[in-house]
Amino acid sequence: MSEEASRPLFRAEALKWRQEAWIGSVQIIEPLSGRIASLCTVFLVVLLCVYVVFGSYTRRIHANGLMLPPEGLVIAEADQNGVVSQVAVKEGAHIKASDRLFSLDVSSWSEDGATGQKSLESLLSEQTLLTRRRKLLTQDSPLELASYKEELIALQKQQSMLNDQISRDNASLPLIERAMNEMRTAIGTHLVTESQFQSQLYTYVQFMNTHSQTLRTLVETGGQMTDLHYKIDRHSYKTSEDLNDIDVRLADLGRQIAQAHGQAETLIDARVGGTVDGVRVSVGQRVSVGQPLASLLPDNGELLAELYVNSRAIGFVRPGQRVLLKYAAYPYQRFGLHEGTVVEVTKAPLPERMGSVPKDERTSETAVSTTSAPPQGDIYRIRVRPDRDYIVAYGKQERLTPGMAVEADIAIDKRRLYQWLLDPVLSVSATLRSVSTSDLMSRKGTL
Repeated sequence: MSEEASRPLFRAEALKWRQEAWIGSVQIIEPLSGRIASLCTVFLVVLLCVYVVFGSYTRRIHANGLMLPPEGLVIAEADQNGVVSQVAVKEGAHIKASDRLFSLDVSSWSEDGATGQKSLESLLSEQTLLTRRRKLLTQDSPLELASYKEELIALQKQQSMLNDQISRDNASLPLIERAMNEMRTAIGTHLVTESQFQSQLYTYVQFMNTHSQTLRTLVETGGQMTDLHYKIDRHSYKTSEDLNDIDVRLADLGRQIAQAHGQAETLIDARVGGTVDGVRVSVGQRVSVGQPLASLLPDNGELLAELYVNSRAIGFVRPGQRVLLKYAAYPYQRFGLHEGTVVEVTKAPLPERMGSVPKDERTSETAVSTTSAPPQGDIYRIRVRPDRDYIVAYGKQERLTPGMAVEADIAIDKRRLYQWLLDPVLSVSATLRSVSTSDLMSRKGTL
């Protein structure tokens, strides 16, 4: 009885399970049957085979480039070293050919200021004086000619009066000489005194002197008339000659002024009409020869995406292929991809030049690769026409601008997956076949 009284009411295992019940109950999972696992495996294998047989893979190349017109951008460059003194255009403005773009101050300086400006002011002052002299000469020429003619008329009247006087003298001279001869005879007969004869002789000498003076005046008047006739005849020629001399000096001054302008200031004008794409300088900025100041998109210029790839990627690119474009200014993650069409592929490689491709974007890669490597050797150019020349960003149409960086994915090869998988085997078999064929031909040659 004592043993039965000391025996517990519950088993020790039951009590232990009761104490550990907070851990959770034990569940026994029955394994799937082998048949279900086999069916699932077969289904997956069949699905994989179907995917390999009927699935395809497209190899793409990744190209980078810029948005540019086919004719290229017109670059306005500085033709001299200087400082920008005026910017006459704004970015996006439409201009005509020969419109003013920039003014550059290229003058040298001394203690008195800009030497070119001082020289220019002196030349302009001389030009003003010569212009006034030419104007005065043109106005004075008719007056001078009229004065010559009036003087000629006066001399002609004087000549006529002198001729009349000489005619009267010639008529009076025989009478005076006859009177002198009679008095000379009468003095011998003492009919005339010596004083009377001397008085008459003095009168005769005075008359002859006056007559000689009249003849001399007539000769001088004739000479003056001849000189006036010469001046009148040559007046138009002399005026033209003087005007021509002034014009020659003015032309020389114009050349010197142009040179002085070039030494003080140079003007940059637009060579073609178009839209100002980018102004790269500001007033007060120092520029050097050949430095780009602005770029112009010519009128009726169509923007194309100029992409650059190496020779490994150019083999399967053809005009008419569709292309997906991504613009750096509008991330595709937010604004999506944009379609375009290949319109031109260069047949010969282009020597790589600085500035033709963005420095960090001269790459060509396949879709499999995730890194970009610069092209080796020469590069090829691909031109793509976007389906739209604008991007819809936040409900507004933003036009594409020249020089905008662009990336593109071009599909160049599409094949079945099994063809890609069997490529190594097929290439090895082709290599072995060619090697065996060459060995057989060499043996036949030896025999």
